[in-house]
Amino acid sequence: MSKTESNYLRWVQKAENDLLNIENNLAASRTPSDTVCFHAQQAAEKILKAFLIYHHEQVPTHTILLPFWPDVWRSTLGSPIWRMTADA
Repeated sequence: MSKTESNYLRWVQKAENDLLNIENNLAASRTPSDTVCFHAQQAAEKILKAFLIYHHEQVPTHTILLPFWPDVWRSTLGSPIWRMTADA
């Protein structure tokens, strides 16, 4: 297995783990909606990373969804998102 394939599959597995976390939370008697939403966002981001890796594209960190945000959000933030998340 190539390094690209290994990295791609690693991100797919991480996304599947987030989806499993969602399923487990939804099956619980008390469902923490914030946790379910968090893992849904994480799963989407990890699948997007896997897609980019599979297609040999550069994968940004902490800013992967920035290109998909509406321009109004970017201008409202006032500063680039990577500056706000660099210390996270």
